[in-house]
Amino acid sequence: SGLLERLHCSHQNPRSVLRKNCTGSDENSQTTSEDASHSCLRNVRKKFQFTPAKKTEKPISFESISFAKPTEFGKPSSVSLPKTKIHVWARPDFMEALVNVSRKVATTFDYLEKFWGVFSPLNELNIFALPNFNATKPGDSWGVLMFKFLRESELSSKGSWHLTQELVYQWLGALATPVWWNQAHINHALVRYITAYTTIQIGENETFSNWPTTMLYSIYYEFSKRHPHGKNTAIKQDSSSAKTELVFRMLNYTLGETTFRHGMQRLIADRQFKTFDGDDIWTSLTEQAHFDKTLPEAVTVNEIAGSWINKDRLPVVTVTRNYKNNSARLHQVTPCALRAHC
Repeated sequence: SGLLERLHCSHQNPRSVLRKNCTGSDENSQTTSEDASHSCLRNVRKKFQFTPAKKTEKPISFESISFAKPTEFGKPSSVSLPKTKIHVWARPDFMEALVNVSRKVATTFDYLEKFWGVFSPLNELNIFALPNFNATKPGDSWGVLMFKFLRESELSSKGSWHLTQELVYQWLGALATPVWWNQAHINHALVRYITAYTTIQIGENETFSNWPTTMLYSIYYEFSKRHPHGKNTAIKQDSSSAKTELVFRMLNYTLGETTFRHGMQRLIADRQFKTFDGDDIWTSLTEQAHFDKTLPEAVTVNEIAGSWINKDRLPVVTVTRNYKNNSARLHQVTPCALRAHC
């Protein structure tokens, strides 16, 4: 239908990424004082806004670039936050079913800005409901989210989990980007955990209160096998990512909610407009935990996480309580270390 166009084009200035400043046609497009022409585009408006601001010249991931051409859409449903305008686009006959989407997005987006401790650099966030969008998952790009719209879809449903996950990717994916595809599993795990945490905190999805028990059985079942995953790489990636997601949940409880949140803020402050890997995540949490004195100086989060993630098994933790001095002693062992086939 010509509603969406993906653009992959080289830029003359590798330090700056240009983004189209509007989503309308040439006749009703908005302009700004900070714009630049682009010679590699044809038959489209050649006015772009520097993203982020021109004076910073901060780069973003090339994979985060997306263009939308909403030729069949009507007036969007919009809401304004202090730094970002949110627009929800759909065909006029679908807008009634999406009447509350902009409010849900604004609530979640505002919460995430407080969680990360930094305003999003986006001037606009545009969300498109597309009846003919054939991707199996929503499309997430810098400032552009694309959902397949059905009467009962992730956009029109009561809950906000799918929306929240795509918004989290605006920070962990676009603002800070995994250094390579081999880091996708840990990034996906962290995104899913923060999505679940945010959804519960906002309280807009009552059915989500059973998390994480809904995912525990499959993890226990898979890692109880003599040879987990077999030769199925996809199952291994999914179960490893799910286990890592629960490790983040465990760290939130053991290090403390405040320490975990500040550790995430430290990560974004250090790696925004840059790439990151798993070690950057663990290092940020370690440094924050040492600063808050919630973790002994001789211990690192990397060591703790590695003992849970690096083996295709789940450790057994024994807690021995001493009620006289109000203390507890923890002993952890990974069963696979006792088996030759591990």
